[in-house]
Amino acid sequence: MEASGVTLLRDEVQRQISLVHNHEPQGSGVVTVSKLGAEYISALQKLIQQLTAEDLSPSRAVMLDHLLLWNIPSFCGPYHFYLDSSYMRESAASRYHLKPDPSPTFTDVIWRHPQLTSWLATESSTLLLLQGDNNSSTRIGAFGARLAEHIGKRQPVAYVPTNMIEDGKQCEFMSPDMAPIQIIRHIVIQALRRIRPPNSMKMLLEITRAAGAATTSDNWFDILEGVLALTVSSRILLPFNIILHFESIQAVQNAQTWPQRFQTMFERIRKISSRTVIRVMFISSRSVAPLENMLDPAISCPPPTLPINSIRPFPNNPNPNPRTSTSVPPSRSEETSSDICFHEETGKRQSPLKANSLSNLNHRESTAALVDTSTARIASQPNERREFNIAIFCALQLEADAVICLLDQKWGSRKYGKVDFDDNHYTLGAIGIHKIVLVHLPGMGKVDASRSASSCRISFPGIRLALVVGICGGVPFGPGKVERVLGDVVISNGLVQYDFGRQFPSLFKRKRTLHENHSRPASEIRSFLARLGGREARMRALNAARQYLLSLQTAENAAIYQYPGVNKDILHEPSSLHKHPDASKCPDWEHTCGSVRACDAAQALDCHSLSCHSGRLVTRQRLKISEQGLSEDTSPIIYPEMHIGTVASGDKVMKSGEERDKVSKEEGIIAFEMEASGIWENFPCIIIKGICDYADCHKNKIWQDYAAATAAAYMKAVLDEWD
Repeated sequence: MEASGVTLLRDEVQRQISLVHNHEPQGSGVVTVSKLGAEYISALQKLIQQLTAEDLSPSRAVMLDHLLLWNIPSFCGPYHFYLDSSYMRESAASRYHLKPDPSPTFTDVIWRHPQLTSWLATESSTLLLLQGDNNSSTRIGAFGARLAEHIGKRQPVAYVPTNMIEDGKQCEFMSPDMAPIQIIRHIVIQALRRIRPPNSMKMLLEITRAAGAATTSDNWFDILEGVLALTVSSRILLPFNIILHFESIQAVQNAQTWPQRFQTMFERIRKISSRTVIRVMFISSRSVAPLENMLDPAISCPPPTLPINSIRPFPNNPNPNPRTSTSVPPSRSEETSSDICFHEETGKRQSPLKANSLSNLNHRESTAALVDTSTARIASQPNERREFNIAIFCALQLEADAVICLLDQKWGSRKYGKVDFDDNHYTLGAIGIHKIVLVHLPGMGKVDASRSASSCRISFPGIRLALVVGICGGVPFGPGKVERVLGDVVISNGLVQYDFGRQFPSLFKRKRTLHENHSRPASEIRSFLARLGGREARMRALNAARQYLLSLQTAENAAIYQYPGVNKDILHEPSSLHKHPDASKCPDWEHTCGSVRACDAAQALDCHSLSCHSGRLVTRQRLKISEQGLSEDTSPIIYPEMHIGTVASGDKVMKSGEERDKVSKEEGIIAFEMEASGIWENFPCIIIKGICDYADCHKNKIWQDYAAATAAAYMKAVLDEWD
């Protein structure tokens, strides 16, 4: 490190240490050097010692304390404080009366908007404007706070409600004239904290030097661009999200050049790496033409016009792409929220900064668009039972819940009835052009499934395709180093009833004769799966499934569908047993846990209680790559992949890693489930199931809801492809 750099950094560190004894800004949420306390001061003092050491070679110029890397630049120059990001989120939650466990509210329609889902799912840097007015300021404010909370659980996000910086109430040193600079500065501070750039002395010097000299918004934009460009070293796609909420006309006017500035930043960073994704959302309850023109089209939240049930999913568009639509769990707010409407404008000149959004129309234009009666690609309500063409079978309520959340329409079942002696209960609705019968199975296993399928076939004679949707146990590895992780989805191109055979004293022998096995899928299904496995259709299904999964995860009451985390995706060696590690807690050590099997007491305990995770674990490359380069408070995103292959079905739950691998090797199995055998011979059938465990003795229920969500998302993506 050059001598001038050492001197600059040392002087800045000494200045910050001296701030402890100076008069500093006070107020709730204001972070100062003195408020950071002894830990930060001690880290500064250790850094002084490092800077005065004779040897400043690269091998020594590494700091172990990330606290310094983002706090030292935060206090540079004239700024002796910053607003705590957690405080800003909590204040926004309090202001908009957001509850920890949210119920359906008047923001549901924003969450349902397909352009929001597209923005959340995009893998390229993009801009989005949520435009409101005085009557909608509370709605869009509540939405912005909730969106920041939701994204922050899985991805780095910088959330800046600009009114907190504009009004100056938190600190006597704040001024409206400084607001534009402060806003970008606070984005930089949150970015440094969240994305965790390389923790080196050189990096600290570069950021400190730039922050100390920054006097304009453009200076801070340059720093932000430099910080975000640091993520290009990561081998995974980890988006950085920025949410800016403007409440005053002055704030919007000050930011009218920012969309173009962000777009320039996107283009520069894209030249370095396409893996760096920056998503920016502008939220404004004020209408200022320059900003609207640069961010046209936009999500619009105008004054009350028509009831929500009058809104067409794709107005003015006779041939929409069904994969751009999105669904979230229905809520009671659909019946009461008549004060938000969305629309799509066609034929209007579009800005090069259009991003993923819809045009903001005035009140007259929005009303005209909404009352359009053009037909979208959503199935009309059938007149009789025989018009239903798709049956979906779910054995567990959590599986059915995820499917119901993704229905585009729901119809009451009493109107259609069912044949006598049909004990099934149905949920009826539509997904795209398909008229859906959801069959709620009375229990797990092929007997209940077969009985229900037979009854369904009589009550609904028009069914052309049956989908068995839900959760399954996965085989973790396949040919060609294929890795299957929790949350991945398996799709069947064949079925094996692996527990149908003869049990001899020393082995079980499965029956393999032609008439004793399930038939192969119908030619229509085989042809469809061949197309689905091709590159083009596979990518369409993958992208659509991601959007549908995000629509489940962005519902205000959908915490159960969040990704549980890489650290909870644990695979044990096949021979590793779920048993007590020593005799101290085992009631029958010599005959059970101390020999070849687990005792009954051990089987009732979880892996943490038995210390199963302390050894004999299997590393997967997909998960290993995803964990690299992430901060402690940031979770990687593992997008669920699709695996097409043979599925094993049987009445017994597979809970043995060794037996799992044995059956998989003999039959080419990719997953295990329990219902499809009873449905396969009644209908042309495809199994679509999310992997919730590895079919071994360490299985648990942590991943079941997420796996049900990924299965439902792929189910809807598959139906998009089904003619």
